[in-house]
Amino acid sequence: MNFKLFKLRTKIFYYSIMGQIQKQIPQVDLESEGHDAKRILLMFPFDEPSFRVAAFSFRRLGSENQSDNHYTFLIKDTFKPLFHIRRGETIILISDPKNPGKIKSEDSIVNVLKLSDFDMVIDLNTNFYLDASRILSLIPAKMKVGFKSRFSDLFYNIQLDVSKSGIAENGYQKVQLMLENS
Repeated sequence: MNFKLFKLRTKIFYYSIMGQIQKQIPQVDLESEGHDAKRILLMFPFDEPSFRVAAFSFRRLGSENQSDNHYTFLIKDTFKPLFHIRRGETIILISDPKNPGKIKSEDSIVNVLKLSDFDMVIDLNTNFYLDASRILSLIPAKMKVGFKSRFSDLFYNIQLDVSKSGIAENGYQKVQLMLENS
């Protein structure tokens, strides 16, 4: 086992013991007619190529039959000029310039997001980022959607697997279908 993986597992174990990761994700039964999620939080990817693909894939979000949904978007500060979805509210995550996967002032973001009553939380990061998953784990929601990774069972009750195709846009299309069936 390499050192980075050991370090990541140690951090997850520590955060779990300290209560900074909540594992109480409820089981969800999805039926063919969809779900009733109306308040939806989407965390956009932390790396620029994936962010651009996600922003393009979700450019029409909120049109047609999704008009009753309320969206909240979490994006990194460096991608603010690239983000053009104007439906819903946008919360900017301030990233650490030395470590682009690290988010500053996580606690204040979590406290603000806990005030909203989200039905669904979606992490659009196809790669695992502990800070992103930890923030989303602390937000109460009955449906938590993320991409399959070694640690995704700890954080998401709905997991999308794009490992066979390797194309993130296929996963984003699956998320779009879920949002259309609400």
